[in-house]
Amino acid sequence: MYETPHFETNWHKHPEYELITILSGHGTALIGDHVCDYKVHDVFFIAGNLPHWFRKNHPQMSCAVLVVHFTGDCWGPGLLQMPEMKAIQALLKKNNGILLQKRLKKEIAPGIHALHAANGIEKLLLLFQLLQKIGTSSQYKILTEDFHDPAVAVNPAIERIIDYSFKHFLKPITLEEIAAIANMTIPTFCRFFKKNIKRRILISYATCASAMPVNC
Repeated sequence: MYETPHFETNWHKHPEYELITILSGHGTALIGDHVCDYKVHDVFFIAGNLPHWFRKNHPQMSCAVLVVHFTGDCWGPGLLQMPEMKAIQALLKKNNGILLQKRLKKEIAPGIHALHAANGIEKLLLLFQLLQKIGTSSQYKILTEDFHDPAVAVNPAIERIIDYSFKHFLKPITLEEIAAIANMTIPTFCRFFKKNIKRRILISYATCASAMPVNC
């Protein structure tokens, strides 16, 4: 279980798959290239190495999630090749982020709690049951499908910009401010942004005397 302040994480990814149920709080989730709201009782399934990030809507809010982490080969080689594992194999092959819905959500959420409390082989059996239910159901919404992360090696300046933006997204961020985070002048940052993001940026920044629009 992760609770405030450990609930708040930076934009990150890891090889483990995740089953997540929201226990308290609400806010914004960024999963792959999809942005959505999250609330209590929501259940997400996130593929391994799929970048994601959850942020609460208010700094003073208390948030908690129950998370199941597992790797795609945690049960050893060969098991997923069995005919009985076809639905689970198909689920784990997709680099998707999904939001469970309707009856499926109501079945999986208590299953996550049961798995958390289980011991020994029962944990593995419960995990198989949960994945089988998801893999054979259509009661979910695909948030990001077969996501491909082009940033195998991310420029450190981009990492700083993303991290700062996520931490301060509730307030306006000026161009002068974000250029300073990247350790660049504003013209240099504009050229850097266009080269790496392939888009122009239109943002307002404050000078000591006034605020003026800058078109990068």
